[in-house]
Amino acid sequence: MPKGKLFTMPFVTLIGKDSLLDLGNKLSKISGKRALIVTDKFMIQAGFAEKVQKILDEYNIKNTIFDGVVPNPNVNAIKNAVKCFISNECDTLISLGGGSAHDTAKGVKLVLLGNDELYRDKNIKLVCVNTTAGTGSEVTRFCVITDELEHRKITIVDEKVIPDIAVDDPLLMIGLPPKLTAETGMDALTHAIEAYTSVDHYVLSDILALKAISLICDNLYECYSNGGNIYAREQMVYAEYLAGVAFSNVGVGLVHAMSHQLSGLYNLPHGLCNAVLLPYVMEYNLDVNCKRYADIERNIKKNICNIAADETAADNLICDIMELNRKLGIPSNIKNLNVRESDFELLSDMALIDNTIKTNAKKPNKKDIIEIYRKAYYGIHNI
Repeated sequence: MPKGKLFTMPFVTLIGKDSLLDLGNKLSKISGKRALIVTDKFMIQAGFAEKVQKILDEYNIKNTIFDGVVPNPNVNAIKNAVKCFISNECDTLISLGGGSAHDTAKGVKLVLLGNDELYRDKNIKLVCVNTTAGTGSEVTRFCVITDELEHRKITIVDEKVIPDIAVDDPLLMIGLPPKLTAETGMDALTHAIEAYTSVDHYVLSDILALKAISLICDNLYECYSNGGNIYAREQMVYAEYLAGVAFSNVGVGLVHAMSHQLSGLYNLPHGLCNAVLLPYVMEYNLDVNCKRYADIERNIKKNICNIAADETAADNLICDIMELNRKLGIPSNIKNLNVRESDFELLSDMALIDNTIKTNAKKPNKKDIIEIYRKAYYGIHNI
C-alpha cells in the first residue's frame, strides 16, 4: 500500500543577519531551568560563547559551558558532555559551532533519552546555533558519531534529534577561514546533489536541493575569496539550510558512505573528504543519474545548457565541480590526504554497511567501491 511522505525540519528557525539576537526571546518560551552550551575552546576564545551567554542572561536563562567538543565527535566526548549536563542539572542543550558541536549535543540527547537511570525527564530541548555554512546538522535528523576504538563513523537517523530551534546567523560566519569556508561549502553542495539524486527524492526535496545548488554555485567562491561579503555569506546560509532540510528528508548517498570512512579512519575533515570524492562518485553514478545531473547543470547555467544533450550537460556538471574544487584549493585526489592504498578493502567494507549508502541511486558492491577509491587515489577521471 502506498505511503505518504514525512517531511521534517526544526520547529523554529532563526535565519539571516542578526537572527541570533532573537534566541533569548524564543528560548525563554520553551526552556526550563538551565542550558548546557555544547561547544569547543575556539568558540570561547573567539567570543561567540560569551555572546550567546549574554543573550541568555537577558532572559534569565541560566547556563553552563561544556567546551570539550572535538572534530569528528566521538563517544568519549559525548560521555563527558552527559556528565556535565547531569551534574549541572541542565534540561536544555545549546550546541554552538559547526557539525561537530551539533552532533555532540544530539549524541548527548540520545544518551539521556535512552537511559532512565541517568536522566528521567525526557523533555530535553535542543537548540543549534550554527557557525558554518555546510554541515546542515542544525536542521537534520542525522547524527554522526566516531567510534574511536574501531576508527569508523556511525550514522544515526532519528527524529528525536531534530532541533527545536535552529539559528543560522551569517554574522557568526564572517571570520570563517577560507579553507573551512571551502570545505563546509562543498559539504553543503554534496548534500544537495546527493539529495537530488537520492532514490527517495520527491518534489519538495527536489525544489530545496536545486535552489541550494544554485545558491552555492553563485556564492561559495565569493565567500572563499572575500569572506567579509555579508550578502554572499547570507546566501550560503540559505543554501546550506535548504540542502540540510532536503537530505534530512530523503538521505544522501555513496559520497557520504565513502567519506565517513576516510574521516573516521584518518580523522580528516568531513567536508574535505566529501569534496574530493564527489566528482569520482558522480562519474560512477553517471549512467543512472545522467538525466538528473543534466537537470542540475541546466538549472545553474540556464542560458547555456538548455539545448545540450543530457550526456553533455551531465559531463559538464562534473567538470564544473572539479573546476570549483580547484579554485577552492581542494586537493584533486585522496593520496594528498595521506590515505593509504592498503586500507581500500577495509574502507570499502565499512562503506558498504554505512546507513547513507541505502539511498544511493546505484547499488555498488565492494569491488566497485575499491575501484572508486583507487581512481580517487590516482586522480583518474573518465570524462
